[in-house]
Amino acid sequence: MTSTFLIQANPLPDIAAMVYATGEINPLERLQELEAVLLEKGMPGIIIFDMLLALGNTRNRYHLGLLAPAGFLLGHLQRVDDTGQLREVSAAFMKENLDAIRFEMLSSPIEWALRNGIPV
Repeated sequence: MTSTFLIQANPLPDIAAMVYATGEINPLERLQELEAVLLEKGMPGIIIFDMLLALGNTRNRYHLGLLAPAGFLLGHLQRVDDTGQLREVSAAFMKENLDAIRFEMLSSPIEWALRNGIPV
């Protein structure tokens, strides 16, 4: 794990991991570093990226990638529409990891919601 992202193992059935930006740096910009960490932890499969903190808003927040033993299948990175379940998982995880999160990119209402474990 690095200071630019956090990893949550098996947040939902069929999801190997969720990767959270911890600030303004988009985890997809560090894909090779992230790939190495995930493979070292034995997490190939479906990876969900939560980019709320990198983007500063909820638009295009979640992306999905497929991680094979040889690395990410780059043609398979795509935006994911959330039905609410991902926001709930994210809210609970972020509330437990507030000390690792940089809130500079977020509005005050979104920061308040995250600090209180409320899905946004």
